[in-house]
Amino acid sequence: MLSGAESSRDITPAAARAALEDARRARSSFAGDLVLPRGYSLLTGAGNAALVGGVAAGNSDWSFGSAAFVLGLLAQLAATAEARRRFKQRNGAWIDGLGGRRASVMVAALFVALILVLCVAAAWLTVGDRPVLAALVALAAVPSTALVDRWWMARHRAGA
Repeated sequence: MLSGAESSRDITPAAARAALEDARRARSSFAGDLVLPRGYSLLTGAGNAALVGGVAAGNSDWSFGSAAFVLGLLAQLAATAEARRRFKQRNGAWIDGLGGRRASVMVAALFVALILVLCVAAAWLTVGDRPVLAALVALAAVPSTALVDRWWMARHRAGA
């Protein structure tokens, strides 16, 4: 079934503006109602810490380094899938991006750069025979992820 705007060829500029304003208000209301589920950032942060730790172990001379890398990657994917499920269950929807292409790319690039820096740092420390420092760098993914999660939600609510 077509909406009134789609079925009528006699739509006026004023009616079009009113329809666009209604859509903007609905989006703004929806964005303001979104919340991160309890434990969301801890879950995504733990998954990222597992990935960073897996990258570090994969670059070590440990005989099970490759297996640790694969396990870290699988843990990260599982944590991400569960976090996405919880978000969708809590909010009734999953949002892809932040409401604007520029903002989506900026947040995604920042997040990937952050995790990449942590992976490189942890791998460098592991190769340099500093596994305890590498583990601390991996654990830094948890609060770092929480900060990015909060920034992401704030940007989405602001309509960026």
